[in-house]
Amino acid sequence: MKKDTFIDIVVFVFLIFITVPLPFFIESTWFNNPVVWSFIVAGPVSIYFGLRRKKNWKKIIVGSLVFGSLFGVILEYFAHISLAWQVPTTIFPFRILGANTIDAVIGYIPMTIFVLVFYEHFFDNDAHHKISPHIWRAIIPAIVVVIMVIIFHFIDLPLSGWLGLKYGNAYIKMGILAITPMIVQLIRFPKLFSKYAMLSVSLFWVFLLLEIVGVSLNYWIFPGKDYIGTVTAFGKTFPLEEIIFWMFLYPPTIAAYYEKCIDDEK
Repeated sequence: MKKDTFIDIVVFVFLIFITVPLPFFIESTWFNNPVVWSFIVAGPVSIYFGLRRKKNWKKIIVGSLVFGSLFGVILEYFAHISLAWQVPTTIFPFRILGANTIDAVIGYIPMTIFVLVFYEHFFDNDAHHKISPHIWRAIIPAIVVVIMVIIFHFIDLPLSGWLGLKYGNAYIKMGILAITPMIVQLIRFPKLFSKYAMLSVSLFWVFLLLEIVGVSLNYWIFPGKDYIGTVTAFGKTFPLEEIIFWMFLYPPTIAAYYEKCIDDEK
């Protein structure tokens, strides 16, 4: 291992152990909120890696807005109405379509930046600085889905039933749908597997810590009854799907979206 890489790993671990547990120490303050917490965790790490090595911030920011905010608002809506998971409190006086909290939607942005900065720093040599025209393959379908959700919401049609989410196991259905583009990409470009696998293993422990803190403080809850199983870690219980789709597969799935629609799939 190179000395610079070792230093980066040590600083990264230090920053994670400083920022992730912070909500326990500010529990009675306004800062005790998932969206604030997401910036507290992602900010120092992203800034540090950005100072250590030049990053293509334009691509990273665009990726975080599309895959974090735009995809996030869709994911959060269906998760809420299907009871896969919910964010019970918000600092804002309203919810989007009566379901999404603005906090959760915003929170996806720094976490996506966090994943993409880590991915570029350790695993991706970004030789192509232009945003791929394939970005529209992500933006247009996402906008179409958002418009459909709005229309179905205001004409009071049961969209969750149309998509089969109300018939059980909504979390695993959404998870499989989310990772399908990555699976297709890996079939076409198997050389990406090693990068995605290393990314997943490298960040698993971070997302486990995030889960423990988030569940402990009720940043998100799991009101559903049809998970494929549950896991208890450090006294906190959460669905098995969280380990599969959030801790293991969220980072490489974001990286796959990024490679497909913004980068170069190399």
